[in-house]
Amino acid sequence: MFFKCEVSSNLLGGLINFMTNFNLSRRSFGLGLIAHGLTACDRVENYAIPTKFAEQNVPVTGKILNLNGLPVHGYIEGNGAQDIVFIHGAFGNLRDWVFATRALSKFDRRIVYIDRPGFGYSERDESKWDAERQADQARAYLKK
Repeated sequence: MFFKCEVSSNLLGGLINFMTNFNLSRRSFGLGLIAHGLTACDRVENYAIPTKFAEQNVPVTGKILNLNGLPVHGYIEGNGAQDIVFIHGAFGNLRDWVFATRALSKFDRRIVYIDRPGFGYSERDESKWDAERQADQARAYLKK
């Protein structure tokens, strides 16, 4: 079993200070340290979801296009003259918007959902991905 522990560097100093100020016994201090250590550890295997499992349960919603050598996932709904582009926030994907905004396509609009670089089915390289570059990528997706 593999554990991931994140314990503050100031933890021990803080506990010693607490023990001194409140005259705690070594036994109480030790039990407190163990309890804190156990709450700071999480099993890493709970965070690791195999890619194959994720792809089976959350399939591609739209199309994956190759833009500048990187796969970009997007979904377009409606045939209107104007585009409304939805881009999800941190730690999300385009599905965050699809179900909440689907009705907008009935109003002569083309609704576009795009996975940001490195999220959902869109990939990213190690270079800088500021807002302007992400907007350029969204425009490129719309032109294809």
